[in-house]
Amino acid sequence: MERVNSPFFILSLLLFCLSLAATHQINPDESALLAFKSLITSDPNNVLKNNWTAGTSVCTWIGVTCDSHHSRVTHLHLSKDLKGSIPPEIGNLSFLVSLDLSANSLHGPLPKDICRYNNLPRLKELVLTNNNLEGEIPISLGECPQLEILSLSSNHIGGHVPTQIGNITHLKELHLTFNNLRGIIPKEIGHLKKLESMQLTNNKLSGSIPREVGNMTALIDLSLDNNSLSGVIPHEIGHLDHLQSLIMGWNKLLGPLPSTMFNMSSLEQIELSSNTIGGALPSKIGSMNTVKYLYLENNALVGPLPPEIGNMKVLTELYLDNNSLVGVIPQEIGHLYCLELLSMSLNKLSGPLPPAIFKMKALTGLRLDNNALSGKIANLCRILFQ
Repeated sequence: MERVNSPFFILSLLLFCLSLAATHQINPDESALLAFKSLITSDPNNVLKNNWTAGTSVCTWIGVTCDSHHSRVTHLHLSKDLKGSIPPEIGNLSFLVSLDLSANSLHGPLPKDICRYNNLPRLKELVLTNNNLEGEIPISLGECPQLEILSLSSNHIGGHVPTQIGNITHLKELHLTFNNLRGIIPKEIGHLKKLESMQLTNNKLSGSIPREVGNMTALIDLSLDNNSLSGVIPHEIGHLDHLQSLIMGWNKLLGPLPSTMFNMSSLEQIELSSNTIGGALPSKIGSMNTVKYLYLENNALVGPLPPEIGNMKVLTELYLDNNSLVGVIPQEIGHLYCLELLSMSLNKLSGPLPPAIFKMKALTGLRLDNNALSGKIANLCRILFQ
């Protein structure tokens, strides 16, 4: 009995009980993942039901990757046709580097405090495309210090693009296409000096394109088409020396093409269709010798085609339909040896076709109808696209 009541025995028993309690304590990552599981209303492949079991190591769960040193969750990738919502506890995965829940049927809003209070301090990738998420973009995303990829495309997210997006200074990809975003593109977007791809296609954005977009000198892809953006294209666009794809069609943009655009040495695709772009095509267009695709149809362009257009040696597709272009088609157009599709219907072009056009071996589609062209061959021109 003395041994049972001895201080040494009591201390040993206490330490054993504490050790046992620690053994059964739920890991914070396990708690966060079980909170996510509890909000899943449909798991057609029984991925979570059969595999995410309390008391087992989360590092063995499907869709979960842990680091080797701390056995903490670093990656959560699940594209398993799950239905449900995202709990605020997801922010407790403090070692999480990549969260990819794309191609599910998740609904409801993103947790408003997803990055607040030092949540997700290591997060670099947040990919939630192709879901049914609603609500607004949480302003707390501006507190994700390491975030490099933010992809929320193909959801039902509304509201404005928060100015706090400009605080994510490591961001390289911002993909918000096919949502219900409205309002202006905030000028704070210009703080994203490392941004390489900005896609805001198919929203309800309005107002002018902020001139601060010219500060994003790492941009390779800028896609703003199918919105209600207005005003002129800012001349600061010419500062984007690495830009390869400029897509702004189906907006309400007006005014002439900015002269700085013709100095951009990396552009391969220009898509400005269905705006109110006016003025004449300047001779400087011939300096754009990297452009492969030029789409300017359904605008208000006037004047003749400059002969210098023949200097665009890698041009593959040229669409100028439904403008007010006049004069003859310059013979230099025959120098476009890579041109496959040439479409200039619904203009006021006149005179005969230059003979060189019939020697363009790469040309497979030609559309010149509804002009004032002369000659028998011109009368035979039809839509030849296959």
